[in-house]
Order: sequence, then C-alpha cells, then structure tokens
Amino acid sequence: MNSYQDICAYIAAEGVARGYAVIPEVRLHLDGAWIDLDLVWVAPRPGPHAPPNPETGFLSRWQLITTFEVEGSNVPYAAFMRHLERLDFMESVQTEPFNRFVVLYTEHHARLGWGPEVDRTNELLGRVLWAAEYADRMQITDGPFLPESIAAWLG
Repeated sequence: MNSYQDICAYIAAEGVARGYAVIPEVRLHLDGAWIDLDLVWVAPRPGPHAPPNPETGFLSRWQLITTFEVEGSNVPYAAFMRHLERLDFMESVQTEPFNRFVVLYTEHHARLGWGPEVDRTNELLGRVLWAAEYADRMQITDGPFLPESIAAWLG
C-alpha cells in the first residue's frame, strides 16, 4: 500500500469497519483559523443537535475520533509542523482529544514522477526519523505499515 489512492481507500474501509463515518477533504473554521484535513473518522453525537454552524462545520453533530493527513514522502518539515500546530490548536478549541496520523505515500497515480520506479526510501526514513520526537502528539507512518500502526495506536 504505497500509493496515495490505496492509502485513502484503506483508511476509509478501516474506519467503516470500526463503525465510524469517514469524511474526506474536511475544512473547518475554528476560532478564526482555517483547518483542512485529508480524512477523518467521526462518531455521531447523541441528539438533539445544535443547528449547523459554518464555523465548526460538522463538529456539532459528529465527534472527531481520528484525523489523517496523507502526504508525499518528501513532505517538508515546515508542512509537518503546520499540521501538528493546527491539530494542537483544533484540540484546544474543541477540548476533546482525538487521534492523529500522518501517512506517507511513495506513489501517486495522478502525479508525474511518483511511480514505483522512483526509490524514495531515504526521503521516507528521514521523515519518520524527524517525526519520532512528536510521537506522543501524532503518529507518522509509511503507507505499507498503516494497518500495523493503526492496530498498535488505536487497538
């Protein structure tokens, strides 16, 4: 499971298998800041629900369980830190903890230069190594290890 598409398909199937709704391409406006998320697992909140709110989007109806950012193995350090800071901020605003994953892909079927013929091992290892110091706040994993990472972190 090296490609962006295979990783997203796995995340969706695994979330449904665990009883969650899976929402792709989430955009939230929290406390004046826009936060974009690739995929989320959510659980329904018991009703009655507050009316939909453009600021918090679906969070009045759904509890955020897990966020997934799916990034190329060459993701810059600054982008990784931006994810971490936004998710920390998001958790502080909504006050409910949630799980966080960054999953690295080495292939993308819709991008030139992202096929299986390119060896991205060094990029991948570099990202996993510098992300290790943040493992208490976010799990970062290579796509082929996603099933084991989810099992280890979430049970």
